[in-house]
Amino acid sequence: MNISTTTMEAAKKHEKRFHFLQDGGELGELTRNHNWADTPVGPIELWPLSLKMTVGTILHSGFPMFLWWGEEMIQFYNDAYRPSLGENGKHPKALGQRAVECWPEIWDIIYPLIHGVKTTGKSFFLKDQLIPIFRNGKVEDVYWTFSYSAVIDELEEIKGVLVTCTETTEQVRNLRELKESKKQLEIAVEAAENAKENLRNIILQSPVGMGILKGYDFKVEIVNNKLLEIWGRQEYQVLDKPFFDVVSEVSGKGFDGLLRNVLETGERFIAHELPVQFFKGSQLETKYLNFVYEPFREADGTVSGIMAVAFDVTEQYIARQKIEEVVIERTESLRRKNNELSQFAYIASHDLQEPARKVSTFAEMLTNMLGDNIDPKAKNYLNKIDLASSRMLWLIRDVLSLSQLSTSDQHFAPVNLNKVVSEILTDLELLIAEKQCDIRAESLPTINGSYVQLTQLFGNLISNALKFSSTRRNLQILIKYSLVNHTDIVVLKPHHRFHKIEIRDNGIGFDQNNASQIFNIFQRLHGKSDYAGTGIGLALCKKVVENHGGEIYATSTVDVGSNFTILLPA
Repeated sequence: MNISTTTMEAAKKHEKRFHFLQDGGELGELTRNHNWADTPVGPIELWPLSLKMTVGTILHSGFPMFLWWGEEMIQFYNDAYRPSLGENGKHPKALGQRAVECWPEIWDIIYPLIHGVKTTGKSFFLKDQLIPIFRNGKVEDVYWTFSYSAVIDELEEIKGVLVTCTETTEQVRNLRELKESKKQLEIAVEAAENAKENLRNIILQSPVGMGILKGYDFKVEIVNNKLLEIWGRQEYQVLDKPFFDVVSEVSGKGFDGLLRNVLETGERFIAHELPVQFFKGSQLETKYLNFVYEPFREADGTVSGIMAVAFDVTEQYIARQKIEEVVIERTESLRRKNNELSQFAYIASHDLQEPARKVSTFAEMLTNMLGDNIDPKAKNYLNKIDLASSRMLWLIRDVLSLSQLSTSDQHFAPVNLNKVVSEILTDLELLIAEKQCDIRAESLPTINGSYVQLTQLFGNLISNALKFSSTRRNLQILIKYSLVNHTDIVVLKPHHRFHKIEIRDNGIGFDQNNASQIFNIFQRLHGKSDYAGTGIGLALCKKVVENHGGEIYATSTVDVGSNFTILLPA
């Protein structure tokens, strides 16, 4: 007999001898190959029959089972229990390990249970018990349904504790979620009922006409007294009935299409002062209504009906019509008066200019006639006459320009502001050179406006900057441009964007407290002898900007300079 044959026979005898360890899956193989001689239970050959039978039962069971054996409570378990230990956790080290070493995190929980079984022999059963264990690299909250029962050896002594268990973590979580979902559903249902009742109360107590029409037949589900008054109906006549059946006079007038469109698209419909005819007795009566058809949505967002909100504005409409007939009569009267005022201003200005020119002319002729023989005192008087007549001419012309801005019709066309500024700088070329002024202008936009008025606007502002220059430094004028949103500036205009044009100078400036009054007519901050002018120029600028739907304001610091900002709708 050769060595190979002898080895095979020995292996067969070994297998036959430990047949209770055969099969049993992964844990069967691990149990067979474990070095039990180094544990308190000793080598397999010396195991008592009760231990062999219990281990065999565990390994061949499809139900999760676990055994603690002996005083040291050495551990055995099967493949069915194996998943409960998780990945990268206690397996396979738990096989053959002392219980206290394997379960330090829950020892305070399980030891009293184990000790109770070992000392009394009584079994017990727990369902969905929370026992956190270390697995998958962390301590997890794990729920178990399990029983502990005593294992009796040949001497009828309690030698071990058998645990039959199953993990119910997923079931417990699902049950919790189910309970929570049920609770949330109950809360949602209650809230929906409360919301429905609250909505009903709101509608019934509303000071305006309100009602809800449900479905494609627009059945009247809720309606308050205000809306019933508008319809000219009683509640019993319309409730739970299709709207167009009970308020038949509005059928076929386009309202059914409006309601259907709201129902299908979910988009509200709003009407103002719409004439609608309702029966009052046997006669049709016209009412003017402001109303809204709002989609009525269920909790899931679907549109199931229409919320109708209506105001009867018949009295206000009729009253306004009467008032408008009076804003029209008065407007026509005002237009006639404005025309008369314009004609008067033109004639008066024209007639006043001629005497003023004659005064200036005769004063000049008298000065030339007297020549060098003129008395110094008389010459001074003649100079004052000349200055006064010249100022009167400027004043008459400026008043005429301002009156024309206030009364003339607006004929707007595209105006290139670059061209406007260029022509003004050409006209002021000699004065610019005399002041040694450095003028720089950024590229300006083309806007819709009056070429003549815009030329007056920029001409006055640039002339002002040249006039009020400082004697202590060379004058600099900068014209800046930017396009801004209405959110970036404090204005009360409905436009979304504005052309912002700034005319900055480093002249003598003025006190910021006077920033608003400088745009008033005949308002002057300096003496006539210091700076020429009529006090009308900035008032004219303000009028031009207002004619173009814009605003103008100024900021300044004395002896530092001024900044005039123009905002024109883009």
